[in-house]
Amino acid sequence: MYIPPHFCVDDPETLTAFLLTNSFASLVTVANGEPFATHLPLLYQPETNTLIGHLAKANPQCEHLASAESVLAIFTGPHGYISPRWYTHAPAVPTWNYTAVHAYGTPKLIIEPEALTRILLTLEVHYESEPVRYDDAFFAPKLKGIVGVEIAISRLEGKSKLSQNIPAESRANVIETLKRDEQTALATIMENTK
Repeated sequence: MYIPPHFCVDDPETLTAFLLTNSFASLVTVANGEPFATHLPLLYQPETNTLIGHLAKANPQCEHLASAESVLAIFTGPHGYISPRWYTHAPAVPTWNYTAVHAYGTPKLIIEPEALTRILLTLEVHYESEPVRYDDAFFAPKLKGIVGVEIAISRLEGKSKLSQNIPAESRANVIETLKRDEQTALATIMENTK
């Protein structure tokens, strides 16, 4: 990812916190010279520095993952259009503010039922306020239709493009305009990023 120095995020704690907060990703592989992406939740596991998730067994990406030496998972946070009208300085151009983390790593497919069930339970504990109970007659066939994936992270890259390169007065006005337009998540991240 292209990251100018003023947009670079390289603090490991900040990067992993971002993964925990923004766990929906685009998982990218390359097969026969063509990129292929699947959109899925990938949950960061701090104790093993891995990402876990699952995808449909019918998804062609399962074949890519079985032979891939490296994959890319792209995580994004709040983002939005920034109008030059919001700046207090001129001239100015429109832009798009955003946050992103790229996770590179080695994939491993999980097909063994007990290990796959552990992945599903870990995801459930993370996303559900209380456990969901399934009848085995319902759950067992569903389990046969998916494949788990575990990605051992080798590198993280982070970028927060949040108008850090414009004058402070203009930046403050952008934040206030985002709040008025109810883009509070982006405004809050901008306020907390220097």
